[in-house]
Amino acid sequence: MNAMISEAEYRRQIGKTAGRAYLFFGEEDYLKAFAVRKTREAVCPDEGFAVFNDITIDALDFTPEALLSALSPLPMMTEEKLVVVRGLDIGAMKPGELDALCEAMHGVEEYDYNTLIVTVPAGAFDEGFLPKRPSAVFKKLAEAAVPVRFEETTGAKLNAWVGKHFAHLGVTVSAEAAAFLTSYCGHSMYVLSSEIEKIAYYVRAKGGNAATKEDILLVACPENACDAFALSNAVLSGRYRDALDALAVLKFERAE
Repeated sequence: MNAMISEAEYRRQIGKTAGRAYLFFGEEDYLKAFAVRKTREAVCPDEGFAVFNDITIDALDFTPEALLSALSPLPMMTEEKLVVVRGLDIGAMKPGELDALCEAMHGVEEYDYNTLIVTVPAGAFDEGFLPKRPSAVFKKLAEAAVPVRFEETTGAKLNAWVGKHFAHLGVTVSAEAAAFLTSYCGHSMYVLSSEIEKIAYYVRAKGGNAATKEDILLVACPENACDAFALSNAVLSGRYRDALDALAVLKFERAE
């Protein structure tokens, strides 16, 4: 079984991934997409040949045969290819389907000019209690690919990322304002990235270059907080529309 590695460990391997399969799993989908992009830049820098060397199979189009068909052709005008299987709901697979997926993933050993990345959305399968007690499904997947865990980013590390994201858009933000943004909008990097873009464009449109707490309150959307009590209280009170709304939020947040 391949040992699980962190996102940081995977990033150190970028550029040396040919002939290996990786399973991207964990809570932070934004960082999975970022790691795929960085791998693409390293493996397929020439966009003119991307149609041959940069292949993505979405979950709805996935079959084991489609994966093997993507792996088998030689790369064009380079030594490596990237194949990404995006958004598989492994938890919904039957045992035979999981076996077929793993067998197809082993194809990268024969077609070793490929880097294969299979991305799984947060909460899409039972991982077990990692690292000491992985589930049977996790063990099977780890036989076919190197598991890369993308954990949720919180605290000072997340606030530092907020500052860098603002800076990339030409706007500064204080440590206090960055911390307020994450407390106000939540910890999802996908959500935060879109909120940061809105705030940055607003600040620049009014001729400023620094985002404040007041800008955040005016432009950003607060986190849509909801818990199981909101659902049960709505049901007990007969407010079925409110119950459905609460259930939708809990499903979106993948609450247990």
